[in-house]
Amino acid sequence: MVKRDEAWHTALYLLNTEGSITSTEIARNTSVSVHTANDVLRYMERQGYVQRETQLHETFHVNEEHYIFE
Repeated sequence: MVKRDEAWHTALYLLNTEGSITSTEIARNTSVSVHTANDVLRYMERQGYVQRETQLHETFHVNEEHYIFE
């Protein structure tokens, strides 16, 4: 599995179970760097899957308008 895929899957899992996620939490639960985890979260944000708690925070939540969990 590619490291970005590992970060993506972990982000989805933690968002579903915890409700929010940071790049540090992804890195702690995988073999990816914080930088790679942050890239994945920012990509998810650009795609509309997640949104930041505030523009100053690095905590992301599921975007309720683009809800991906059933």
